[in-house]
Amino acid sequence: MNASPRSTTTSTTPGDPTTYFPANLRYTPSRGVWLLQKLCDAFQLERGLLQTWRQEEASIPVAWADAWLTFLQKPHKAGNSPQHLRPIALLDPVGKAVTGILRQQLDARIMPHMVTQHQYGYLPSRSVQQALGRAFMHCRAVRDLSQAQRRSLYEQKAGNQTRGCAGGMQLSIDLTQAFDRVSRGLLETALIYIGVPLDLRSLLLRWVHAVHYVVQREGHQQRFGTTQGIRQGCRLSPSLWNCVVIYLTHLLEQRLGTEWCRQHQVGYADDNLFQWTFRNRDEVTQAIHEAGIIIDVFEGNGLLVSKDKTAILLRLAGPQATALRRKITKRVEGHCHLVLGPDLTLPLKAKHVYLGAIISFDRFEEYTADHRCQAGIATYQRLRKHLHSKRAWPLHKRIRLWKAYVLPTVFYALTASGLTSNGAARLRIELVRQLRAIAGRPRHITLESDTQFLDSIGMEPPLQILVQRQKRVLEKTYSLQGCLSAHDVRLDPALLEHETNILQHFQELAQPTNATGAGADLPCPDCGQCFPTEASL
Repeated sequence: MNASPRSTTTSTTPGDPTTYFPANLRYTPSRGVWLLQKLCDAFQLERGLLQTWRQEEASIPVAWADAWLTFLQKPHKAGNSPQHLRPIALLDPVGKAVTGILRQQLDARIMPHMVTQHQYGYLPSRSVQQALGRAFMHCRAVRDLSQAQRRSLYEQKAGNQTRGCAGGMQLSIDLTQAFDRVSRGLLETALIYIGVPLDLRSLLLRWVHAVHYVVQREGHQQRFGTTQGIRQGCRLSPSLWNCVVIYLTHLLEQRLGTEWCRQHQVGYADDNLFQWTFRNRDEVTQAIHEAGIIIDVFEGNGLLVSKDKTAILLRLAGPQATALRRKITKRVEGHCHLVLGPDLTLPLKAKHVYLGAIISFDRFEEYTADHRCQAGIATYQRLRKHLHSKRAWPLHKRIRLWKAYVLPTVFYALTASGLTSNGAARLRIELVRQLRAIAGRPRHITLESDTQFLDSIGMEPPLQILVQRQKRVLEKTYSLQGCLSAHDVRLDPALLEHETNILQHFQELAQPTNATGAGADLPCPDCGQCFPTEASL
């Protein structure tokens, strides 16, 4: 750290670490003490550890390698089985700081391999927004292609031709205990493949081998060693997993061809989505063959694909679609499965939960809106006691709490999926209903329109807030154009066009004439009172 140009010179003893930050902070109790402690720790690490590592063989302190396990109950689970609990590793803070330094070195080797791959987890400037955007772009493209196979009577008379079979497929792979099943051999091979230098690779593997888990329960404590897996909670874990992803991508492209993953794969952490578009029967057969290879590559490297949670979305249209569908599917325990091989079938679904949204080749916009609305209701119910506590908190603070928790829950994924007018109406009605309940001003008593009510509490209409959220998504993308390579998939023109189209559609939905009930209330011809619907009038 260098001193600020405006800092004043003060007398300090030689080697005093306080000389490394501005004088105006040296004697500020609230900040100076913490900065001093931070610098002292840095000096101690540099002199006592890093210099030793440079001169001798690296050794990992036991306290840094140990992880104290605590267990959190998984959502929607009873909690009466080990499978219902999610283990979280609590780590030594100094050890986490050192692993952060190592991660920076490792990430510098990872990024060149990720520039052209649609991997969006644990990477700078990438997020779940882009992963969902790619998924919904494919859903819309397949839906449009399938609908184009339906010819009206006029189109038939005009001689318009359809394809024999067209459509698409998505394979969503669920890996059981993905991080825990990574073998040491797979991890080392991945590090070698991406070109990690020997000294850094040796240190990373030494750290992984030294990991022990400490379990404390009712006064008893036990340490357990590990033979495989990447511990979750460690700052190195996301980057180590990305190394494995890069190597698995390499193995897939060895069997399926170069650039195959760039065209078909979307990844976010351990969630993998593979996409195909069909224009004839042969492409359907080829896609099924490739799906079997994908499963084989994952399981051939020690990972376990959950056959129950892994799902396939399949859409076929055209004159040959029905016969082909019968040929490639069969019933398993009353459910339709796609046959990938003699002993391998996977369930077919019309819609599927992916990264908290609903992917489908049908009305995915409405499915996602309903799903997020239900998630928002669940969040609202968990906070209900606080949101309705009029004596404890004033209204403006309760609304801030609602905006901080409920609103992001509802709006999550909508900037990637888009909205229909029905979905927008559903969201608006539910969100305004919650706000009226929090404020204690139900419509049938106050006789206020939604517009009047929102103005009185200083809230913008929900759809207008969603428009602003989408604008920030676009601003973020534009801000990266001068920072990233033109070949980076984060700047994919198709994805930018998708985000722009969604913004334009949101702006149309946010217009008062389109926001049903928001500003076009129905007046009574006798008394002049306004009502939201004809039924209430």
